Amino acid sequence: MQGQSRNFLVVLLGFIAAIGPFSIDTYLPAFSAISKDFSTDEAMVTLTLTSYFIGITLGQLFYGPLMDKFGRKIPLLVGMLIYALATIGCALSTNINMLIISRFIMALGGCAGIVSSSAIIRDNFGPKEFAKVMSSIILVMGVAPVIAPSLGSWIITISDWRSIFYFLFVLVSIVISIVFFYYKDVYQPDKELSLKIKNVFKSYGEILSNRTFTLYSIARGLSMSVLFAYLAAVSFILMNIYGVSKTTFGWMFGLNAVGFILGSQINKILLKYYELEKLTFNVALIQTLVVAGVLLTANVIELPIAVFSGFTFSVLFFVGIINPNATSLALEPFDKNAGSASALTGAMLMGIGAIVSASIGKFYNGTIFPLIIGFLILCSLGCLVMYFAKKNSQRMVDELNHKLS
Repeated sequence: MQGQSRNFLVVLLGFIAAIGPFSIDTYLPAFSAISKDFSTDEAMVTLTLTSYFIGITLGQLFYGPLMDKFGRKIPLLVGMLIYALATIGCALSTNINMLIISRFIMALGGCAGIVSSSAIIRDNFGPKEFAKVMSSIILVMGVAPVIAPSLGSWIITISDWRSIFYFLFVLVSIVISIVFFYYKDVYQPDKELSLKIKNVFKSYGEILSNRTFTLYSIARGLSMSVLFAYLAAVSFILMNIYGVSKTTFGWMFGLNAVGFILGSQINKILLKYYELEKLTFNVALIQTLVVAGVLLTANVIELPIAVFSGFTFSVLFFVGIINPNATSLALEPFDKNAGSASALTGAMLMGIGAIVSASIGKFYNGTIFPLIIGFLILCSLGCLVMYFAKKNSQRMVDELNHKLS
């Protein structure tokens, strides 16, 4: 795919993927307002984030086979419609439990965009090109985490937190219109694919049996969970510990989001000079060493807000490099059932994210240490898994060379 068609695809998928960050980042500044409105504590409000991750985890497993059987477009439109209706449910919530459930349903619809984005790219591009295109999409969707918190803060200032979800309804309605009228699906649906539960689980089992897929999907999930841990804790840390205002929080959050976007764009340049697998592992190792160094420093001195912000910026910068590469490496073995593979790697990512976000909320103790320790655990495990993935790839190459010799 070249020229205008490719550019259109990148922009469209960027907007579809941006729904996810808008769904999370826009309402982060509203956590305190939601807590006061429903007379509940911050841990309960954090569960609205956890339920969103759980919904995405389960929903992706549902959409994967549907997209392989019916194509990408129809399931995507159905998912976006569910998302749109759920945003209204969030806005009309009368208690925290209703909001938690509405966020869950909202995720069930929104995850169609996650599955379709990876599958559509895989339909059109090879492994290394996949990583480059994914990085371009991150640039487009990166506008969301930069402006979303500030936008959410502004909406709360002129209205209330419920208006944030009315805004999301308008946003997804625009995306639905663009997909319906302008997107043309190039994937040839597999009409013979069975949607029986037994066959679906068998298909997923076959995908999981591929060690390359499983190891890099786990590594990707651990890396992106660094971002999820940050999302779950950052509003409490910046507002409660460092005492910044809602407006300042929005700008600081946006600046750190630039780190994630910058990493994805630097990645495109690095891929011209380094092998995909080697680059991904080395960046993960550097990230782990940086987090370990900051943890040691935090035990000696109290981190100023500028140092803490620089730390989170650098960590998210590394995630911006690792994410598209690990995704590409996980999906590389698949072609025909790329939708199911994309769904499964996304479900694994969000499943880990749900556990991490719930844990950060539970262990929040009024200090920055739960977040930094969480970063170190996730980065170390991710680096270890990538090491085994590299060993597995080398073993496969050796076995192939032995057969050819």
